[in-house]
Amino acid sequence: MGSDDSIAKFCGEWRPKYLQGPLIPAGFAACVVTHPTAPCLVSEDGSSLSFGEVDAAAAALARRLVARGVGKDKAVGILFDRQPAVVVSMIAVHKAGGCYVPLDPGFPADRLSIYLEDSEALALLTEPAQAQLAMSLVAGLPLSPEVRGSV
Repeated sequence: MGSDDSIAKFCGEWRPKYLQGPLIPAGFAACVVTHPTAPCLVSEDGSSLSFGEVDAAAAALARRLVARGVGKDKAVGILFDRQPAVVVSMIAVHKAGGCYVPLDPGFPADRLSIYLEDSEALALLTEPAQAQLAMSLVAGLPLSPEVRGSV
């Protein structure tokens, strides 16, 4: 295997064709600039959020994630039923510099726990309807004292 410099040089000069366009954060940011009031997310009940509203919500959540230590090489679990909050959470994790681990509440809890443990997720984002499942998932994970005190 090559040195870190040769790997970075290689990755910086070449990307597969499907990655040659803007990646998700840059593509979304471009939409926010060009269409801030256009509908971005529409829920089943017909309510919608504009690109600007989604960006503002994601930025606020990203600041909270960064304050909890999320950044490069840090994973965040996302446990939601299908709803606009999933997209806001994914964008927020990208803005914080981390990566997200999508968790389907329909999967067995032991499988979800393995995903969280293997990814070493620093945080778990969820909704009130999934609070009991979320608590059972993090109950077995080792938490640092500062995280334990803020939950």
